Amino acid sequence: MTTLLPECETDWLAAASLDDWHANILCVGEIAPQQNLNLAIVAFDEYRREYDPFARLILAGPQTDAAYAREVRDFVHSLQIAGHVLMLDPTEAQLKALYRTADAVLQTGLECDEEASRIAARYLVPVISSKDANTPRKLAEAIRDVLFV
Repeated sequence: MTTLLPECETDWLAAASLDDWHANILCVGEIAPQQNLNLAIVAFDEYRREYDPFARLILAGPQTDAAYAREVRDFVHSLQIAGHVLMLDPTEAQLKALYRTADAVLQTGLECDEEASRIAARYLVPVISSKDANTPRKLAEAIRDVLFV
């Protein structure tokens, strides 16, 4: 059984600048092709353009594939949303702070990250999965529905 983040301290400074009443959408997992981050980025961009121009997408995880990480950064720049997307490789304490400031966890990977879902549930953060909403439009609407209930 994996250890969930609540066992560690929270690094509040890691997320202090993110606690500003703007929506924080968190994607947790390695920055790798199986995470299907382009879907998350397109859905986020659609959500941001239609519903919340100040929202942020936080991609939190190790960059295990440097070429893919570069592709993700280039894609973000091509959509002109670099100021709204953060790519971080947080420690466990920093990740705990990110969960606590997140408004939703977005999962677009080929496999659902069960640990991320359990941690989100522990902090009462809703999880939006691409299994239920597998197009950018449906994901953007799901984010809106979760944040504006």
